[in-house]
Amino acid sequence: MLYQKILENNPQAKKPNLEKWANDFRLIRQIDKRTDEQVKYLIDWTQQDTFWKANMLSPASLRKQFDRLVVIIKSSHEAAKRKSPVLNEKEFDLTDD
Repeated sequence: MLYQKILENNPQAKKPNLEKWANDFRLIRQIDKRTDEQVKYLIDWTQQDTFWKANMLSPASLRKQFDRLVVIIKSSHEAAKRKSPVLNEKEFDLTDD
């Protein structure tokens, strides 16, 4: 999946050592205890981000930056929540009192 995303961003990307990649993904799951869903989410996120798609070109990089990426993503979600308008329940109460 990571290599496919990399190819979408750069069709001339060099083919990786798939044996090493498989081992790195195994380490992410077995040693680091990351779920497949977490890994897939980070791959999708990094390959859509302007900065990270140029810097996340292997599972070894993903493993090394995993915790940093989680913090960045959580921070961006929190910032987005703060920017969205908070509704005042009384202002939008449509019941007849």
